[in-house]
Amino acid sequence: MSTLPSIRPVRSVAGNDDNGGRVSRPANNLITPDPGVRRSQRAGVIRTLVAMPAYNEESAIAKTVIGAQQHADKVLVVDDGSKDETARIAGALGAIVIRHEVNRGYGGALQTIFSTARSLGVEELVIIDADGQHNPGEIPALLDELRRGKDVVLSGAEALRFPGGYGAYGWQAIEAIQAGDDIQSQVRDLAKMPSGVPAEKATSDESFCRGKQIAVVIPAYNEGLVIGSVILQAQQHADRVIVVDDGSHDRTAEIARLAGADVIRLEENSGKAAAMMAGFARAWNLGYEAVVMLDGDGQHDPAEIPVVAAPVLAGDADLVIGSRFLDVKAEIPKYRLAGQKVLNGFTNLSADGEFVTTDSQSGFRALSRRALENLTFASEGYSIESDMIAHFAPLGLKIAEVLISVSYDVPNKHKKNPVSHGFGVLARIVGLIGYRRPLLSFGIPGVLVTLFGIAAEIHVFSELYRNGQFHYVVFTGGFAALILGLMLVTSGLILNSLVMITEGAGPARECTL
Repeated sequence: MSTLPSIRPVRSVAGNDDNGGRVSRPANNLITPDPGVRRSQRAGVIRTLVAMPAYNEESAIAKTVIGAQQHADKVLVVDDGSKDETARIAGALGAIVIRHEVNRGYGGALQTIFSTARSLGVEELVIIDADGQHNPGEIPALLDELRRGKDVVLSGAEALRFPGGYGAYGWQAIEAIQAGDDIQSQVRDLAKMPSGVPAEKATSDESFCRGKQIAVVIPAYNEGLVIGSVILQAQQHADRVIVVDDGSHDRTAEIARLAGADVIRLEENSGKAAAMMAGFARAWNLGYEAVVMLDGDGQHDPAEIPVVAAPVLAGDADLVIGSRFLDVKAEIPKYRLAGQKVLNGFTNLSADGEFVTTDSQSGFRALSRRALENLTFASEGYSIESDMIAHFAPLGLKIAEVLISVSYDVPNKHKKNPVSHGFGVLARIVGLIGYRRPLLSFGIPGVLVTLFGIAAEIHVFSELYRNGQFHYVVFTGGFAALILGLMLVTSGLILNSLVMITEGAGPARECTL
């Protein structure tokens, strides 16, 4: 097992991995498999490899790598197009780093992990997440189970989540899992074989759903009055309805089960984003081709599920937004129209792609498996709709809109005051714009304030020249505006330079096996 390494700079060695990714590691720590050793001999260079996919995990990657190094011969980090210092930190700690030029999602990272493990002749592979949610101290327990003759060992928490998130794989499993878009399905299938030991056995209804097309995910909070009706209507157009009860105090969960839904209950109210992520994870694990999300309060018409899901099933889109505003005749309250236009404008500014949305806050959507695979962003509360667009657009995922109807005549009209809800979402979007486009959020206001200060100073001195009067208050205000404006412009330029450096730093530090 490896000892705790000292941090040292990474020297670049040019090259690619066999999946098109770039690889970096300390140059004096290169590992080259012996071409004369056959895989069947199991005499690979590395016996135990701990691998982790990582995307913008600079705050947690060091702790995870150091913890993993106590239980492995080598640690592999697949940097999936991070914009921060994840790759540099991992490389400095002695990890093997493979860097994807663009974000390929969880499945793409898994492909790189398994192909690299094969090329290195690895006998034991442990995959953990890099964000710190997994305890590296549990790696020995997984390896002990693996060494008892098992080919795949999945932890109990992960067996019902995305397959491959936390588990151990023997050399036969490493050989059996090949590159392809269905790599997570391959992992799941191996885990179900007698030699695999997922802590939670696959249920009969999971195998029944394999090959089905549409799952519906409904977040619900105190929707006991209407949830049963929504579920029964949705079941007419979907293979499974998943209800995430977000800590309700009424009989929402009980009624949903009686209506035939697959119910996930959160003990505490965690917000819409957390509820949706839990539902998406369940739908992904069951292997659906399209997942439709709709609200549980009855505003959306479940009969429109096929309309929203159709572009995803046809392969024309990864995210389909059901828009209330494609029809100019739609009966929507004026205050909603005004608020939506503001939120739409800021959401479109936060997204780096070409897509322009007409309904950024619509909760009636469909996602493809590729979209589910790229749900790698953090979100809170009702911001998930805007965050989804801002995250998917720069990744090149295909986004489309279809017309839907909406009814506001429902028992529970608002879980949150519309004004506070709107300002909360707007504040998050503005923060995202400030992070991604500092020149826009700092530079433009700075220029405007600077121009105001210059105009005020011109007015003061023109009055002094013509009338001999010096306006001290206007002069002081104008001077302060001038200084503030210049500071904002300078800050925007500095932050923009940092963003450019961060985004362009990865390729300059790449090296290879």
